[in-house]
Amino acid sequence: HLLGSWENARLYGPLARVRQETVTTSLLAEIYRRLYGANWTRKETAFRENPASPSVVDALCKAVPVDQRSDFISALRRGSAEIGDDMAATSQWYAGVAERYNVSRKPELCDFALKLASQPHRLSETFKAGEMKNLLNQVKNKPALVRGARLLVLLSANRDRAPPKRMLPRWKS
Repeated sequence: HLLGSWENARLYGPLARVRQETVTTSLLAEIYRRLYGANWTRKETAFRENPASPSVVDALCKAVPVDQRSDFISALRRGSAEIGDDMAATSQWYAGVAERYNVSRKPELCDFALKLASQPHRLSETFKAGEMKNLLNQVKNKPALVRGARLLVLLSANRDRAPPKRMLPRWKS
């Protein structure tokens, strides 16, 4: 709720947008650190600082634990350049890719992972509390699914590789 309050706050003053961005970025970084771990957070920070660096992108991709499923990462990299701004279509696409590469066979879990990665401030609007807790417990055991979703979000949000370096895409619900 705190993130949503800051994300939707009315802006007053000459530096209001900067303050809002600083606070929401810090809140998001802490959420993602707790979900994905400190190692992921360092690599994500490096990516946001330099999204055009092939070695930084590769390091972020390698942080997605996929065992023998490296094609999953390749599919996400290709798909990030092709997906539009429709959340429902992106969620359906992600569920198909996750199933194809044996990451998850549950579309509702893929949808939750993608929304967690892209719109954490809107989860309470989409899922009931009990449902959200259940899904969160399930995705905790699926690091490839949740990190893959976050990778897709970051690559999509920064596909033009120009500032501002975004943590969240501008997808429509």
